[in-house]
Amino acid sequence: RQRMGDDEAMALLKAASGVASSGAFQRLAKEDQRRAVSELSARGSSIRQIARITGLSKGVVEAWRAASIG
Repeated sequence: RQRMGDDEAMALLKAASGVASSGAFQRLAKEDQRRAVSELSARGSSIRQIARITGLSKGVVEAWRAASIG
């Protein structure tokens, strides 16, 4: 599977959450953030990429991703 670039991941983030920057993402409600992280993960973004473009810690992304899978 080919890796997704950050530009494509940011476009997915905007579609999933309605925001186009990590700062705006940080101001969203936690449930909206979790939903967007789940969507990005389902579309193939890596944990590190999601953390990088959202401003969330890698640990938070891992925990939310694991919760949405399991």
